[in-house]
Amino acid sequence: MEKLDYRFQSAWTATALSNLESPIAIEKSAVVTGDDWQVDWTDFQNTPVKKSPEVIGDQFYCQGQLILNQQAWNVVRFHIHDGAEHLIDDQREAAEIHIVCQNQLGQTMVVGAFAEVDEKHPVIFAPLFSEEKKTVNLQDLLPVEKTGCFTYTGSLTTPPLKKDINWFLLDKPVGISPKDLATFAEAYPDNYRDCQPLSGRTVVYHHLSPVTHLK
Repeated sequence: MEKLDYRFQSAWTATALSNLESPIAIEKSAVVTGDDWQVDWTDFQNTPVKKSPEVIGDQFYCQGQLILNQQAWNVVRFHIHDGAEHLIDDQREAAEIHIVCQNQLGQTMVVGAFAEVDEKHPVIFAPLFSEEKKTVNLQDLLPVEKTGCFTYTGSLTTPPLKKDINWFLLDKPVGISPKDLATFAEAYPDNYRDCQPLSGRTVVYHHLSPVTHLK
């Protein structure tokens, strides 16, 4: 299937419904510290995943629920960018995983997890490309230690750049195996959008507590 050509991404802004686009470059010195947030993702268990090749990139449809400050968000799908889309102090990680969630009000939140190469990390994603269905533990996409998140309001990062997206970017990268990274690079190399203007937005940092993990 033909996929989105990131060489022509400068034209995507024409589809945007707001000037508050994503991704953005985050400067820690400009981040505001907010309240501690409570998050429960113990429901990120082993669940069947169905790969769906789409023009905007392969999507992995799955299940799970995240409880953030007593509000439930249902996992819809996740996908991977070969090269992180958001920058933290001008640093780009090897990959960025987006877990797309929705609540009962129809609002969308994207949980973003940065990934860095870890030679000892188990292979997680490569098998998803060779089988129509596969079981995955979404917990493997999340940090294994207490962490925090950067939050702001933006858009999806592929056309039509849907607006009013709640971004929830975990501050500590997870490990990713070299084989997984090579699989991403072969499937959709450098599929990251350039950072967009902040346009007056404030990025807020929240400590997450408690963070409960399943193993």
